Amino acid sequence: ACFYVLGVLGLLLVPLVLMIRNPQRGQAEAAERAEPFHTKAEAEAALTTREIYRELFQTLRRMPALLLAILAGVIISFSFSASSMVLTWLNLERGFTYQQAAFTSASIFTVAGMLGTILGGYVSDWFQRRWVGGRMWFLVANVLCFMPFTLLFYTLSTETPFYLFYVCWFFSSLGSTMWYGPVFATVQDLTPARIRSTAVAFLLLALNLLGTGLGPLVSGAIGDRESLWRGLLICACIGFTAAIPAWLAARRYGTDLARVQQ
Repeated sequence: ACFYVLGVLGLLLVPLVLMIRNPQRGQAEAAERAEPFHTKAEAEAALTTREIYRELFQTLRRMPALLLAILAGVIISFSFSASSMVLTWLNLERGFTYQQAAFTSASIFTVAGMLGTILGGYVSDWFQRRWVGGRMWFLVANVLCFMPFTLLFYTLSTETPFYLFYVCWFFSSLGSTMWYGPVFATVQDLTPARIRSTAVAFLLLALNLLGTGLGPLVSGAIGDRESLWRGLLICACIGFTAAIPAWLAARRYGTDLARVQQ
């Protein structure tokens, strides 16, 4: 019944899309000085699918910051997606009923997820205006600041004073959604406009195949052999390593951005 309700709600919101005003198309392409075509239509007609993919992989080779940003996103996605086993963990190993676990998780994530997505974009843009590669520097700070809350959430007892278990749960959920903005924006920054859609599609493929796909599989497999607590904790620790490619991408960002602009 829940799926039907959400489906109908989505259909009711569709007309709002008609109210969105599209910007003038082709401005990004016109900004590329090396573009040899006079119109956007000519540029699109001149690139075959094979040429688009060839340029994408050439760009990934030439722009280490781009590949490193994608890698950082995949690692965070892996760690975040592993937490889809949290409801089962709370039910089997923490004494929650499934209804309690689902309701509490939904309540926390509705607020934390919305705030995290908006703040992640806003604050990473603020970083970008002040430092070269600022969005990737923000990603490093995000991982180092919020990942400890995830570890504490998996470790603390529900009986800890001042509801620390739930506070850590909230901040863990907050940090787990703040990476979308900086990663997607960086991929678009470091990709030529004529293949930008393909680059974003490649990012989504990597995130879903290697991150969202493997995270629950690994945490669940460890849970079957040992305990879900151990599986979730290991996957959270793997998430810490995303700071390394994000840091390297931030250091390389200025050089690679200049290449794209030239």
